[in-house]
Amino acid sequence: MKNLLSVLGLSLCLLAPAGISAAGDLDTVRSRGSLKMICWPHQESNFIRRMIEEYGKDGFNRYAGIDVELLRGFAAELGVELEVVPAKDSFSGIFPSLQAGDGDLAASSLTITPERQALFDFSTPYYLEQMVVVVPKDSKIASAEDLQNKRGAVVKGSSHDQRLRRLAPPGLEVVEVDYTLEALESVQAGQADFALVDSGTMKTSSVKYFEVKERLRTAFAFPDEEAYGIAVRKGSDLLPLLNSYVDRLKATGELDRIITSHNM
Repeated sequence: MKNLLSVLGLSLCLLAPAGISAAGDLDTVRSRGSLKMICWPHQESNFIRRMIEEYGKDGFNRYAGIDVELLRGFAAELGVELEVVPAKDSFSGIFPSLQAGDGDLAASSLTITPERQALFDFSTPYYLEQMVVVVPKDSKIASAEDLQNKRGAVVKGSSHDQRLRRLAPPGLEVVEVDYTLEALESVQAGQADFALVDSGTMKTSSVKYFEVKERLRTAFAFPDEEAYGIAVRKGSDLLPLLNSYVDRLKATGELDRIITSHNM
C-alpha cells in the first residue's frame, strides 16, 4: 500500500478517516441538500474554470465547464444543488480531499488509471483524449526514446505525471507544476525540454495559450487513448446512479452537446 501511494504521489491521508461511509453517500447528499464536487479549476480548462472573464472578481466563486454542467445535471436528478469544492493547494490534492470526505465525488478531467482505480471507483468514461509531448519548434524530440536525459514538465499528481514516471527514461528530470499553462510556459522559457499534456491543450483558443503555443509544437502522441471519469470513494452508492446518468446522456446525444458547447 505504501509503495502504491508513492506512485500516486499521495500522502497517507488517503486512508479513510473514521465516520466516512461511502455506502451512505446518497443519504448524506440528500439530507445535506447538495452534491459536493471536488475539482481543481483553471482558466485554460474546458472542464472546470472560474467565470472571471464573465463576471470579474464576482466570478471567482462561479464555475463553468463540461464537468460542472455534467454534474449539475446529476445533482438535479438527485433533487439537490451542485456545490463546487476546489481542492486545497494543487491538483494533487483532489484525491486526498475526496478520501477525507471533503466532497462526495471528484471531477476535473480526471483520467482513469490503474493506480487511481486501486483506491477509488470511477464512473463510466465520458471523454477520450490522448497524451502528447509538446516541445519548442526547433526541438529534435520525435519519440519516447528521445526523452532520455531530458527535463519534462507535468502537472503534479496528474495522469501525465504518473505516465512519465512509469516510462522513466534514463536521465529523466521531472519538473512539477500546478497548471497546464505553467508546463507549456516552462518549455517556452527553456526550463523544461518538453511538456506532457492532453491533445486538446494545443487546440484551445485561449489568448494565454495562443501566445505560448506560437513557439511550441506537438512532437508526438502516445497511441493509446485515455478515458476521463468521475471518481467516488470505494463502494459509494452514488456510483450506480452516476453510471446510469452518464449512459443516458451518451444515448440521447446530450453528452455530445455538453462537450461541444464548452469547446473553446
